[in-house]
Amino acid sequence: GLMMGAGASANKLWQVAMPRCLGKQRYKALCGGVMYPWLCSGMTCAWFALGLACFWLELPQFTFLAQSLGVLGIIFAFCVLTLASAIILGLTRYASGRLAPLASRMAARARGVVVHNMMLGTRVVIIGLVLSFFHKAPEFVYRAF
Repeated sequence: GLMMGAGASANKLWQVAMPRCLGKQRYKALCGGVMYPWLCSGMTCAWFALGLACFWLELPQFTFLAQSLGVLGIIFAFCVLTLASAIILGLTRYASGRLAPLASRMAARARGVVVHNMMLGTRVVIIGLVLSFFHKAPEFVYRAF
């Protein structure tokens, strides 16, 4: 919880400080670019993963990892995770933006509310089935309590 609160506080401070440093127009142009939102999404994902490490690792494992990597190693791992997440999330966002018009055209062809709702329900069931093949029930959360 402290990690998530610290991340939210740092994010708000960044959002307040950047328009003052760059000016509102330049900050708006930066936010409207391609790379900045990708990096922000990647950093959010990396910070969240770092915050969840307390659930995945026991305290002796966490302290051993922190001592082994050191401050620079943790920063480097965070940067690598940020870049990997930014690329994956950015490409996913790009692909979904390209596929969304196709999906809406297919839904528009399906006439009637019943057919449309059946298509949406089928998508939900397919997503649930696919996720159940690749996702195992989380046992690590219960071990921590």
